[in-house]
Order: sequence, then structure tokens, then C-alpha cells
Amino acid sequence: MPSHFRIRESLALGLRPNSLIYLSIADNIAFDLAFQQHVNKLSQSESDAFLDAYRDITPETLLSKVNDFDNAHHDKSMNRRCAEPVARFLRVIDQLMGGVAIAKQSNPNISALVVGAVRAVIDVAIKFVTFFSRLTDMMLRLSDHLEHLAEYAKAAREVKLVQTAAQARHAFVDGQGKERRWASIRIFIRVQWEPFEASFGALELNIQHHLDVLLHSAHAVQLNAIRALQEESTKERADKRQAVRRQASKESEKLRVKLLRWLNEIKFDEDHDTIYSKRYPDTGNWLVQDSRFQQWFNSQTSALLWCYGKPGAGKSVLASIVLEHITTRHGLNDKIGIAFAYIRHNSLESQQPSRIVSTFIKQLCWKKEQIPQYLLDFYDTYSRTDRTPPFDKYMDNLLCLAKSYTQVFLVIDALDECKQDEEDQIVNREQILGFAFNLADRVSCAKVFVTSRIETDIAQAFAYRKTPVIQIEARNVIEDITTYVNGRVEDLVKIGKLRLRNPSLKQKITKTLITRAEGMFLWVNLQLINICKQRSDQDIEVELGNTPRGLDRTYTQALHQIQQLAVPIQELARRCFAWVIYAARPLRVGELLEAVQIEDSSGKRENLTRYGEDVIIEACVNLLEVYNGYVRPIHFSVKEHFTRRATQQDIAVQEGLGQFFVNLAAAHIMISHSCLSYLMQGFLDAGPCGDIMALRHRVLTYRLASYSSYFFDIHLSHLPQVPEDLKQRLRAFLSIGNTTLAAVMQLRELRGHDNLAN
Repeated sequence: MPSHFRIRESLALGLRPNSLIYLSIADNIAFDLAFQQHVNKLSQSESDAFLDAYRDITPETLLSKVNDFDNAHHDKSMNRRCAEPVARFLRVIDQLMGGVAIAKQSNPNISALVVGAVRAVIDVAIKFVTFFSRLTDMMLRLSDHLEHLAEYAKAAREVKLVQTAAQARHAFVDGQGKERRWASIRIFIRVQWEPFEASFGALELNIQHHLDVLLHSAHAVQLNAIRALQEESTKERADKRQAVRRQASKESEKLRVKLLRWLNEIKFDEDHDTIYSKRYPDTGNWLVQDSRFQQWFNSQTSALLWCYGKPGAGKSVLASIVLEHITTRHGLNDKIGIAFAYIRHNSLESQQPSRIVSTFIKQLCWKKEQIPQYLLDFYDTYSRTDRTPPFDKYMDNLLCLAKSYTQVFLVIDALDECKQDEEDQIVNREQILGFAFNLADRVSCAKVFVTSRIETDIAQAFAYRKTPVIQIEARNVIEDITTYVNGRVEDLVKIGKLRLRNPSLKQKITKTLITRAEGMFLWVNLQLINICKQRSDQDIEVELGNTPRGLDRTYTQALHQIQQLAVPIQELARRCFAWVIYAARPLRVGELLEAVQIEDSSGKRENLTRYGEDVIIEACVNLLEVYNGYVRPIHFSVKEHFTRRATQQDIAVQEGLGQFFVNLAAAHIMISHSCLSYLMQGFLDAGPCGDIMALRHRVLTYRLASYSSYFFDIHLSHLPQVPEDLKQRLRAFLSIGNTTLAAVMQLRELRGHDNLAN
């Protein structure tokens, strides 16, 4: 009885592989060892999956499953039929492994090992529609190579197809055999799929090496005779070609890495992962199902689409859903480029057109195995002289790169948060709109999706272009709001944050929030935070009756809550709002904790009351949040509430809340005063640090030192008139001695960042 049949028979009896060898060792040692070595490398769950696939495996059963997949998806344009490539791959495997088996005096049915491994992959991968199509592409590519090697099986002895199949399956399941779950398909591609594709590329190179060995002897009838005479020289020539290719590949990769590092990159991927993780399950689908979106998405020519809505309506989450939708359909297609930007009001770099376009170039380069020469020339021209390229040069290269794809998708979120001040000649928003329109005009199939609020300049620009528009209205998102409210209330009850004695009160909460939400997810979330603070059903009833309409009234209610706290905590909240809203850049938690507790040089830093991060968040009644180590308003509308609306401040003064509304001049005075006081605490009296480690220790210990040394004079420069007490503080600072001032100048080299503290 052939060895592989004995193994299957034993498996049917429930025996594990370590008890199998004695059953068949006399028949086929080579096959048994190959089988045993493969199974021993697998985890328990992977071993079980492989053995299940191997127990009852034929090419016919495998192809039957793939045919079922084809029939289930035959109407979807993104899925071509997969059965034919798989069938061809299996035929080639049978030819190839049969030859390998004969060369090793093994059993021809050793090909069943590979077929079993392939089935173990298909059983799980077939559920990942996009990636299964990509896997069949890989099989097709291998078939092209392996057909040539099938006649020369001896040369293929190092082709590790079984191991590659195991790696492919691991991309879809974890060590326990459970299907992987990712919040974002972009994370899945980055963490699981791309590493597997890299290992597949190594397999292809291995196969190509064997083809090179055969290249000079393929025309001969008697390959073995020719190999005996020429094997050494043929292998030497093949090795030299391989070495040249590897060297060229290394040089190309070095240039690629240098270019990608040189290009400015804003970490929009991190923003996307965070924003998409906030999506509540089964919400937002209405947008990608909208006929206007479908027309834009399926257009064969360039197209624009603008989606707008009120603050707190979930525009950023919708943008992340659009990006996930595009990535799901086209993320693995090397002929379709995808680029995206999440503009943020508290991130100046995310608002700079040159940096955004530079990041777009970098994102589009991710799919390029070879960087185009014009981009390398662009890099060489400006990197040699350490110059910053002008915006139009970035734009020219982006256009060239976009034209190398059959389609390009561009997603731009929160355009309204981009600074636009014509009086100060800041026209970032206008430039971003300009390059988006330019891309649509000059590239044959560029599709640009933009979200924003309905700002006048943005609306006029899109109206002039007759751009299709999707408005986020309450009626559009009522189902999503209902799903979100019901789900969040259930979750809060389960984890004990929402304590209800009367279960019927839960229905009243959901009904009230759904009715008054007006399509704003942020409003719902803020109300739930307040409701969870209540300690009895009666208190919750009162809170529901006092639920404010809209975000502005909600923020005013929050400030009234701060007024009920102790006076020192009220002052802490006031200083937190002023620093977070008016600081020259986002502040890390440690920086803010130092900033809000420094009043003047008379109180030494070591003797100040130490507040923790939780105290600050509680003092500001959740209007501030910590994101990636930085403190920021929970939403752009919070900053606007404190800064842009004079009428809002008038209302606040009337309601006794004026203390929390610090105007621009007063904020710059306060921050300048605090920065100078901080630098006069005495920790710089020893002078500049002698090495980088000492400087790192200083920045880590005195967290506000870098910010204070670089930005104190910038805040001063914004003042139309410097008050007398601040002048006195500045004179005192400038007279502290050359050694201390030299230490300040060293800190200024960090340009206000805490790079050394990371």
C-alpha cells in the first residue's frame, strides 16, 4: 500500500502524526519524513487544519469548492473566475512533484502534500474575497514558472511550496486557528498580507534562480549529459547573473528608502486607524450605497464628489469608511493608486499644501516596486542642496505619478479645518482645492472625495465646478443614530457605567437621544457622558429633561458644571483651555501638566501641587482628550466655541461664564508669562548640556523647557502692546546670566519640539 494511503487510513482512525511513521516506514521513508517534518512545524490548530484537509483530498474536491466561490460571486465585477487558475496550478504541481518524487526515489503521490496544504489555505482564504482573487493570481504566476520546471524536476528540489502555503494560511488565521479580525482592512494589509507577499516574492526569486540554471541547457535533448559537461560553468554564470540582479535590487531599494524618507510624511495612516476604530458596527453604509457615490466610484473618467454636514455629524468617520471601501476593492491592485489626508485644526503640518502633496506622492509610491526616474531626479536635485521644493514642483511630480496608474483615488477629510486667512495671505484651503481640481482635469481617471462643513468658499468652489454633492442630513443618518444610541446604551449598562434601577428608563433614554440628536453623533456621546454621571433614576430623569439642543448649548452646560467645582479646579480648567487652544503647537500631557501649574518665578517647580492627567480631563468635563500622548479638544467645534464666535462669548458673559473665555491677546500674555517663569526656575543655571544623553535627560525631566525656550518670543510677537508686568519679566529673564542663556539657546535648537523626549 502506498505510504500516503496508509497515513490517510491512520488519520481516519484518529491517530496523531507522531504515531504514523512505524505504519509506513518500510514503504516510503522519504515521503514519511517530508510529511512528518511539515506537520511538526505547525501549531496545534494549523496541524489540525492541515490533517483535516489531507485526510480527504483530491484535486476534484478542491476545484469543487473554488467553483462554488465563482458561482457565488459571478455577478461582481471585482471577482474574476478563479477555478481555472487553481486547476492549472494543481496540474502543474502534479507534474512537478511527480518528477521530484521520481528523482528522490520517492512516491509520485508526494504531490498530495502540496495539494493538502493548498486546500488548507483555500478553506479559510475563500472567505476573504479580495485576497482570494489575489492568491489565485499568485498561483497563476507560479504556474508560468513551474510548467518549465516540471520537465526538469531535479532542479526544483528546493521549491518550498508547502511552507509557502502554510505562510499564506497564517495570514488569515491566528495561532489558535481563529479567523483574524481587524478594525481596518488597511491594518490587515499592512500587518499580515504585505509580509506574506514578501515571502511569496522570495519563493518566486528561488524559482527564477532554478530557471536561470536551466536557461542555457533547455534546448538540449539530453539535459543530464549536457549538465555533466557544463553544470559548473552554467551554475557560475547563473550565480553571477543572480548576484548582479541582487546588487541592482539592493541599490534600487536603497534609493527607494532614501526618497521615501526624504519626502515629507504626515502620519495619516495613524489618523485613519483611530478614526475608523470609532465607527460603530453597521453604521455609515448608507453613503457608499448612495447612487451619487456609486456613480463617482464606478466612473471611467475623472470625477469629484463633495460630502458636507454640520459639526459632530461623523464626517471623518464617513471619510474613513469611504477609504476602507476603496481599499477593500482596489487595495491589492497595483494599477490603482490610493492616497488620503485627514486635515486637523490642531496640526499645522496637516494643513500645509506642500506637505500634503508630498505625503500623497509617498502613498502612491507604496505600490511601486521601482521608483520612477523623474522622482529620483527630483530627490537628487533638492536633497543635495538641502532645499525645500516649491509647491508646484511637488504638484508636477504628483501629476506624473498619478498618470502612471489606470485610476487614482484621493480622499481628503475636513477641508474646512484647513487654515484660510486672506488678510494674512494664508490660502492653504484654496491651494488644496486647486490641486484637487488640477488632478481631476489633467489625469484621465482621478477620483477625488472631499468632506467638510458648508463653508462659503468651499461651497462656491464646488458649485463653480458643478460637483455632485451629498449632504449629511438627519434623515440620512437616522438609522445610524438609532443603531448607535441603542448599542451604546446597552454597552454602558453591561459594563456598569450606566446604572438603572428601573429597566424601562433605558427606553426613555434612547428615545430622547434619538429624537434630539439632529444627526450629531458627538452630541449623543456628550449626553451619554452626562447621563452616566447621575447617581439615581430620578437624577437621570432630570438630566433628560434638561438635555440641551445642539453642541453650543452642550458646551455651555459643561462650563456651568465646571463652575460647580472647587475654585482651584476652575482655574486649572481655565488655564488648560487657554493653553490647549492657543499654544503654538499641540502639547504633550507632560508639557500641559507643567504649563498649567507655573504661575511665576517665585514658586519653585519642585514645590508646586502636582495634578495628574485624570484630574485635568475631569476638570475640563471631557471637552479635552488625550490622543497619541497629546492633549486636544474633543472636536474642532470646541475650539470654535471658545475663539471664533463673539456672540457666543456675549452669551457666556451674560450667564456668568466669562472667566473661561480668554481672548487671543490675553492668552498670549498668559503663555509668554508662564514660559519665561518656567525658564527662570533655576534648572538651566548649570549651562548647556555636554552631550546628547544629558540633553535628553533635561528635556525628559523638564517637559516644558523645549517649548518655552523656542516659543516665548513668538507669543510675545503676537501682542500689539506688551503690558508692563510682562516687560519686567522679560528684563529679568534677559539678565539671568550668559551661562543660563546659553542653555536656552541650546534648547532652541530643538525648534520647540520634544524630539529627544520620544
